[in-house]
Amino acid sequence: MSTIDSTPHGDADSIDTNDLALVRTYYEKCTSHVFPSEMRQRIGVIVDLGESLGDGHSGIVINSKTYLPIGMAVQLAPDRIYTARHVIFRWASDDGALQSKRQISSLVFIPMNAPQRVISLMSELGSAEDNRDDGLVAFDQVMLKLQQPYNPGGLWPIVRDERSKVSSEPPEVILAGFHAPFARALAAPSSKPAAIKLADWPQYVRFDSSLSCRIVTKSVDGCMIHACDTIGGVSGSPIFLARLESGRPVVVGVHHGTAFNTQHRACAAGNTGVVFNMGAIPLKTAIQN
Repeated sequence: MSTIDSTPHGDADSIDTNDLALVRTYYEKCTSHVFPSEMRQRIGVIVDLGESLGDGHSGIVINSKTYLPIGMAVQLAPDRIYTARHVIFRWASDDGALQSKRQISSLVFIPMNAPQRVISLMSELGSAEDNRDDGLVAFDQVMLKLQQPYNPGGLWPIVRDERSKVSSEPPEVILAGFHAPFARALAAPSSKPAAIKLADWPQYVRFDSSLSCRIVTKSVDGCMIHACDTIGGVSGSPIFLARLESGRPVVVGVHHGTAFNTQHRACAAGNTGVVFNMGAIPLKTAIQN
């Protein structure tokens, strides 16, 4: 497993221009953008409209300003999305610790199957106990409410706690994320930053297409180690089982991060997912309220 950017929201575009050809080759050979439409219509990016990028960066252009998504999310109901909770925080540049919480009112969700629909977020759901931050991976998850309900149609995902499953073969999964370096690599040999239109950003959502993209280990504390390639900004991306069940995607968690920082990473080394904490934020209750 190789992780291009081990930081949670690092500058995923800071790649030496001499390496752009290699980056392009990697993405074309080792990743794919073709995955079931039932999964595509539940995925989206989260953008902080309060933090636009300066010159020299590849990102999504919204109202003439360029933004790099701060994370991914999965839509579980018309007005509910689920993501890793650290996505809605800023990070200290020196040690990777959580620094300050972002203004929810400045955050937007952009669904992948309606890439020009920019939906503002209204609130963070759950009690203070649900949303505490004590470094435990089990609490790095949050349900967010959309200001305007959006129903892409089709069947809603099945949410499953895979820790209760016993299998001899590690289940294959799909974990997709917005990959800015691929956008810049496509601009080679000029190596100019890629200004991505809203309508075009879904084509830069990639996932590890190798057979090694599987759940490796699970534990009762909410950790779920997977062997899928990731990059900064993929945090909060849903971890889908690779196969649909009765035409419905199965979500078993959201991507948490790598073990780059032991202060906030409570899992073992490797990429980690967060198992849906059905006790902290009861899914059925959160959707109905």
